[in-house]
Amino acid sequence: MYISPDLLELNPFVGMAHLDFNLMPIDRHSFVMALWRDTLSAFDLLILNTFELDETIAKFAAIEMPTLLVVHNGRILSESESYRAYVRPIHREILVLSPQVAAFLKANNMDSTWLFPGLSVASGDGATEGNSVPRTFCVQGKTKTRFKRRNYESIVSAARKLKKNGFRNFSVRILDKSNSVEGYRLRWSVFLRGLRRYFSFSQSIVGYEEFFEGYERLRFCVPS
Repeated sequence: MYISPDLLELNPFVGMAHLDFNLMPIDRHSFVMALWRDTLSAFDLLILNTFELDETIAKFAAIEMPTLLVVHNGRILSESESYRAYVRPIHREILVLSPQVAAFLKANNMDSTWLFPGLSVASGDGATEGNSVPRTFCVQGKTKTRFKRRNYESIVSAARKLKKNGFRNFSVRILDKSNSVEGYRLRWSVFLRGLRRYFSFSQSIVGYEEFFEGYERLRFCVPS
């Protein structure tokens, strides 16, 4: 498995030590694709996480092998001809992490397979714990808050409806880096709607060990 050195430093596979795999750093800005074609030819399948630069897509387009492309942001595919051209061949398939992304791509004439439920219980439904335990929702992420990537207003709107309908025993955690311009815009939106007590925000990107520990304490993950 090849990942960038900055991601390797955050240790994203901290919980998978029992699996048989190797991690190898790759400088995505300097590798020579001619060499990578020879290296990757030894494998049966190429799996690519989201890569958003057109010049990177052009390099990988030269590799003619079965490929799964994990797409987190459907808008990038809909707006980029380079992306659409890359996924057109039948030996390349799109995987998405929620049904709403799959529906968005379908509306833009692109087929995909989704493999993560839109709403999942992270640590049990708490049915035996009574009503004293708050239901904690999370919008996960490891990048800066960007409204173009996630529909943050949907979770703010949902929280407002819960409060309006008399539900008070809940909280929402925004796990991406929200100390940015758009992060402050989100905080302001929460404040204006009188929801500040229900929301908590991460200040910066943390290592994956801390990220996963926080994630496991949550009750629901809401891809937004």
